Amino acid sequence: MLIQRVVSHCEFGDGVIVSVYPNGNIKVDFHGEQKAFGVPAAFLQGTLKTEDKTVQEYVDTCAAKMTGKLNCLSIEKNIKRAFVFCNLMWSDWYDDPDGRGTNGGSYVAKTGSGNENMNFLPIEIQYNGEPK
Repeated sequence: MLIQRVVSHCEFGDGVIVSVYPNGNIKVDFHGEQKAFGVPAAFLQGTLKTEDKTVQEYVDTCAAKMTGKLNCLSIEKNIKRAFVFCNLMWSDWYDDPDGRGTNGGSYVAKTGSGNENMNFLPIEIQYNGEPK
């Protein structure tokens, strides 16, 4: 159906479609140099062009299928939502070496700290074993 149909590349010029991959993408021969292209992306971005009606219909069909898939993914993505709850510890001073704080859930109740006291401590950075 598409084999031996002519397409034009913005850089390589005219080429001939030599194969169609199972995923719908195509391989084009440009005077002995073969390149693979994603359909419909290559045509929609202007990398490939065609005046062949059969190729254009194929591109339009691929674009319609892709739009349908994207819409389904978009709907599915919106349906699968998750919520993350964080219990944050409150402390008057986050550089408190004892890390005493309030709230923060059962971990803070058991250990006395959520380790937020470590967030703003100075650190020593080493590069090739030498302090920086």
